[in-house]
Amino acid sequence: MKIDEQGNTVWEKNYNEPIQPSSMIKTAFDSYILVGAYVEEEYNRRLALVELNSNGEIKQIEVYELEADSFFVIKQTVDGNYVLAGGNKVIKVNSNSWEIVWIKYYNCWFSFFDIESLSNGEFVVVGDNLILKLDSQGNQIKDVILQRDSAQLYLSSFVLEGNETIIVAGIVTLKYECKVYIAKIKI
Repeated sequence: MKIDEQGNTVWEKNYNEPIQPSSMIKTAFDSYILVGAYVEEEYNRRLALVELNSNGEIKQIEVYELEADSFFVIKQTVDGNYVLAGGNKVIKVNSNSWEIVWIKYYNCWFSFFDIESLSNGEFVVVGDNLILKLDSQGNQIKDVILQRDSAQLYLSSFVLEGNETIIVAGIVTLKYECKVYIAKIKI
């Protein structure tokens, strides 16, 4: 559904595709890219990208032979391509051919929830209590693991302040108490 600034419905669409979207971006070409799971059977969830035109019509669907076992987020990179993060993997996709440029799996038990492309082509990805800085090929440059005594920390999003500093947001839980967590971190 697209809604204008006054709250009026511009268009509303229903699709007959078995796709469960988890994230969406607007591209520089006034289209929308959705990432999510293509679910043909209950336990067969493959990673999918869907492009919608400015009127919400499906332009293209690509289903990859990769398991969509978790939430994925999509962002456009500084070079115009797409980067996806979810589970313990980050995937770069060519925006013209929709072919996978590279896919990286990280040795962690964390789930990634947000990713951004830095102006120098590097990436920052966050999830649970982990922050990773990656080079332009997805290789890990640095990791930051945040600890809060015996509490559990779950980072869900962040904003960039240049190429060296981020402000992360999430929650911290201790037993049955849950509080907002925000920190400014040099990466």
